[in-house]
Amino acid sequence: MPVCSTCGTDNPEPARFCMACGASLEPAQAEERRVVTVLFADLVGFTERSDEADPEDVRRTLIPFHTAAKAAIERFGGTLDKFIGDAAMGVFGAPVAHEDDPERAVRAALDLLSTVAAGSVRVAVNTGDAVVTAGRGPQVGEAVAGDVVNTASRVQAVAPSGGLVIGEETLRAVRDRFKVETLPAFVAKGKAVPVRVWRVLGEREEREGGPEPMRLVGRIEELALLRELFDRTVSERTGASVSVVAPPGVGKTRLLRELHRSLEGVTWLAGACAPYGEDVTFRALADLVRAASGIRRGADLPSAGGRLRALVERAEPSDTERAWLLARLEPLLGLGTDAGDGDPASIPAGETAAACARILAHAAAGAPAVIAIEDIHWAEPALLDAIGHLIEAFSGGPMLVI
Repeated sequence: MPVCSTCGTDNPEPARFCMACGASLEPAQAEERRVVTVLFADLVGFTERSDEADPEDVRRTLIPFHTAAKAAIERFGGTLDKFIGDAAMGVFGAPVAHEDDPERAVRAALDLLSTVAAGSVRVAVNTGDAVVTAGRGPQVGEAVAGDVVNTASRVQAVAPSGGLVIGEETLRAVRDRFKVETLPAFVAKGKAVPVRVWRVLGEREEREGGPEPMRLVGRIEELALLRELFDRTVSERTGASVSVVAPPGVGKTRLLRELHRSLEGVTWLAGACAPYGEDVTFRALADLVRAASGIRRGADLPSAGGRLRALVERAEPSDTERAWLLARLEPLLGLGTDAGDGDPASIPAGETAAACARILAHAAAGAPAVIAIEDIHWAEPALLDAIGHLIEAFSGGPMLVI
C-alpha cells in the first residue's frame, strides 16, 4: 500500500496521487552530480524575422532547424535536452558519459553548422559540473542544472553568425584536436569576472613532430615484444597482427608512439575507430588511405582529391582499374564522385576493403610497414574482415598490424 512521503497517508494500490494532500506517489527522481558538456544552438536574427510574421511561417522556419539540431546532437552520442523557441540545447555526458564528450559536442556543433544555411546559426559549447535528474516527461526543475548551462547560453549569445564558440574547460579537452582563435573576453550577466571564449576554426592538422615526449616508464617488456614481432615480419617477409589490450588511459597510444620513434625506414600508417558519426564502419580505413595519400586532416576537397588520384595513378597503370579504385575510395574519404556506383551505401563492403588493401599495399611496397589502428573495440565486423584483406594483400611482404 503506497504511503505518501509528504503527509504519511496510506493510499490504495492503484493511486498515483495522495488522496489526502494530492502529492505524487511516484518514486522521487534520482539526482547526481556530473561533469557534462552543454551545446547551445540558436537561429541568428530569428526574433526580428518573426516579428508580426504568420505563425505558420514561423513554424516552417523552426522545424528544419530543430530537426537538424536533434540529428547532429544524437549522431555524436548526445541527448537533446530541450527546444527553447529558436534555440536547441543538447547535453553530452548524461545520461550516458563518454571519455570524449567535449570532443563529441564540438563535432556535433560543426556538423550542425555544415548542414544549415551559412551564417544562419550560431553555437556555443561549454563544459562543467551540473546536477542531473533522471526522468522522462515534464518535471519540476531542470533535467540538467548548473552554472555550466547558464554560461553556455551566455556564450552562445556572443558567438558570431555561423560560428562555434567554446568555454575554457572545453578548450582544455579539445585543444589538440581543433584549431581555435581567442576572442575578447566579455562580461556576462551575473558573472563576477569576464568570461573567456575561443572560436573553433576547424579540425587541427596532424603535427609531423611536436615536443619531445617524456621518457617511457614501465613498458620495456611490451615495447620489446612489439619490436620482436616487427623484426620477425621483416626477417621472414610475412604479415603478422597483435592486439594491445589495457584499460583506458594507461598508455597504449604512448607505447605505439615509442615504437614508432624506435623504428627507422618504416612506412607507418595510423587510423582510429570511432563510435559515433556517419560512415563509421570504415573510418579507420579512411584514415589509413589519407595517411598513404598524404592527405592532412582538414584538407580542402580539391587538394585531397588530387592527392588520392595521384596515388591511384602510381598504383595502377590501367585506366579501368583506376576508375574502379576511385569509385570506391572517393566515397570512403567523403570526396564524392560522379560515377554511377559512387554511393557508399551501394558499394559492397568487401569491394571497399579490397580497394583499400590494394592501394595501401602499393603505398607500403618499398619498405616494411606498420598499420596501427586505435580503439579497435569500436570496430564493426566488416572492418575486422577488411583487416584480414590487408594481411592477405601484404602476403610476401613485411607488415605488422597493431
